[in-house]
Amino acid sequence: MIYLFYGEDQFSIHEELKKMRVKIGSDDLLDVNTTELNGSSVNLAQILETSAVVPFLAERRLVLVKGFFKHAGNAGNKGEVEGDRDVNEGPITDMLNQIPDTTILIFLEDFIRPNNSLVKSLGKQMEICAFPVLKGRDLMNWIHQRVVSSGATIKESAVRLLADYVGGDLWVMS
Repeated sequence: MIYLFYGEDQFSIHEELKKMRVKIGSDDLLDVNTTELNGSSVNLAQILETSAVVPFLAERRLVLVKGFFKHAGNAGNKGEVEGDRDVNEGPITDMLNQIPDTTILIFLEDFIRPNNSLVKSLGKQMEICAFPVLKGRDLMNWIHQRVVSSGATIKESAVRLLADYVGGDLWVMS
């Protein structure tokens, strides 16, 4: 399983990662079966090598790569990875095909351009999940859902007030 999580809503990304960690198994095996890589200092071969490690006493392992696409391209391109000879459709597609089913590989990015051709082409091989900052009705629905899931109730006027005063910062909101 290969994912690309990107967006400014770091709270929702954090929540989604918690769900992924549950797939690893018991909490005592979580640390030994999770590897975090800094995307600014790894290449495709290192990601593949790390992803090929067999899980220890678990069905799956988790590999998180932070900022790989951001650092793979030209520094000023804000998420564009075009022009870098190490990362183009051929090598990264070949690499993704070699990731074993026992590995959950997640690329974490703050920003990716929606028209990024590399990311578009990789959409066939990985699940791409955008996490934009919630606004308007989406934010109010999130607030309502969060309150209800905690076993409480909230009036619509209170939901609007929270949305207006706190905004889309879900860390503060939670």
